[in-house]
Amino acid sequence: MTHDETFICMDIAGALDFAHGYNPAYYNIKVQSDEVFDIAIQSVDGAISCEFTRKLKGNFTYYGHKGLAMLNVDYTASLESEDYHLYLVWGHPYEGSKESVHKHQLLPIVSQSKVAFNKKTRTKFYRLHDSVKVHVTFMVLAWFGAVSVAMVISRYFKNGFLNAKDTICGTKPWFQVHRGLAFLAALLTAIAFVVIFVHIMGLSSKKELLHAGFGIAVMILTVVQVIMGLARPDGDAGRKRMAFNWMHLLTGSASYILAAVTMLLGSSFSYMSEKMKSDGTGLLIALISVHVFTAFVFEIRKRCADSFKDAAEEDDKRIRSIESLDIEEPSKQAESKTAPHTKSMALFTIYITLICTLVASFLYIVWEDL
Repeated sequence: MTHDETFICMDIAGALDFAHGYNPAYYNIKVQSDEVFDIAIQSVDGAISCEFTRKLKGNFTYYGHKGLAMLNVDYTASLESEDYHLYLVWGHPYEGSKESVHKHQLLPIVSQSKVAFNKKTRTKFYRLHDSVKVHVTFMVLAWFGAVSVAMVISRYFKNGFLNAKDTICGTKPWFQVHRGLAFLAALLTAIAFVVIFVHIMGLSSKKELLHAGFGIAVMILTVVQVIMGLARPDGDAGRKRMAFNWMHLLTGSASYILAAVTMLLGSSFSYMSEKMKSDGTGLLIALISVHVFTAFVFEIRKRCADSFKDAAEEDDKRIRSIESLDIEEPSKQAESKTAPHTKSMALFTIYITLICTLVASFLYIVWEDL
């Protein structure tokens, strides 16, 4: 918060005190004025209640600084002609001080809209602005929802999603699903990126700077992935297609890892609620773990299946040389090989169920607790 007038009610070891202050930047200083009066403070069971009266139009002087120069600045704030946002903040004073306070450790409660003090109004309050919640929601849906599923399908279900012989609009089902999820993720990421940059008011910590920097990198990699997808070479392009496959895999994996790290940083910001820091971060770690574990299991199954297929092909060559063996018709043989494997589909269903459950639980914390 910057350029804010503050009214601080304090309970320091049972001693109640009041301080009228101002935030020139990300710090608070005491002001000299007689614009606030009829002050009443009480503390019951650790809960402080505070009442005071402030003139609708007031002038006060605060002592600030610019570099090494000390400044005495006169400030006028009119509650009669202007509307203001209300903040409710709680924290701790500096040890041994009755006037200087630390920066709040948790998110303040803020009025959803500006409040008019010259008339009676009702307003809603929030901890995290709706635009920030939209940013978090879209990012989680994009990367732990759409991208995670798209990665699993493209890697492990090319010949086992629906049926490899089927097509959707002339293209294999796995590719249509993968492409649809990828473009959905890119759209959600772009919207979340724009929303947060329109709302953002500043970055005050190294962790926030890292989060923002990693977020920009994720957006850049997302754009690169979209461009690469649109320029995807044909299947018979030889080395170009091979180079594309490797670049697509590396860029996609890097962006997923970077997005995961970025979200973990965001959930552990100092001002986040304790529930978000603990349960929220735990749910994000669970989403990453479920994805990695599922990919690991599918990779083992894939490699075992490939080894079995190679051995089966060698056996088939020997068997074909024996005229007395009744060989299954090629069409039936192909059909049996391309049909979805029951165990793989069961594991995939469990994976989707876990992902949806964890994402829903995380978003519940975002929209209900913050």
